[in-house]
Amino acid sequence: MGTPVRILHLDDNPLDAQLVAMTLEIEHDKFPATLKCVQTRDEYLAALQRKDFDIILSDYRMPGYDGDQALRTAVETCPEIPFIMVTGELGEELVIETLKRGATDYVLKDRIFRLVPAIKRALAEAENDRKRREAEEHLRESEERFRRVVVNIHDDLLVSDADGCVVFANEKFLDLFGLQWEDLAT
Repeated sequence: MGTPVRILHLDDNPLDAQLVAMTLEIEHDKFPATLKCVQTRDEYLAALQRKDFDIILSDYRMPGYDGDQALRTAVETCPEIPFIMVTGELGEELVIETLKRGATDYVLKDRIFRLVPAIKRALAEAENDRKRREAEEHLRESEERFRRVVVNIHDDLLVSDADGCVVFANEKFLDLFGLQWEDLAT
């Protein structure tokens, strides 16, 4: 059994929080998870600062601090963490707006059986995004190293693609032949 998924759950209704906890408990053998429930804005903000969770679940309708505000704060504080709205009601337009604002998914409480699959999917998407960002960063670093080598090389250098089209010429090459980059790019 792997490391349990750490879940932060914001819901002001203890019965709804219990529904989520029971759903996760039923799936515990196949999907180990630990659940930290918070009921207020202050508890939620404190939990966000600790960042000791892998995913956020939030109710939408709560007095004083709703799911939309919770989502906005999560996107600002920890945008890499998936956020799933778990609610009793969410109209189609509100669902679309919530997803546009950064929610990963939503689960209706009367379809709570969708919760674990939604969490798994959200975590997989977050992992894929993390790997993509990491690959992009490695590529950017590699390109920067290549650029520094090419710019600082003391010899003239001309790079072409497989079709023989010039894709790069350093200043030494351009100066040697009295050319401008535009002369090669045409």
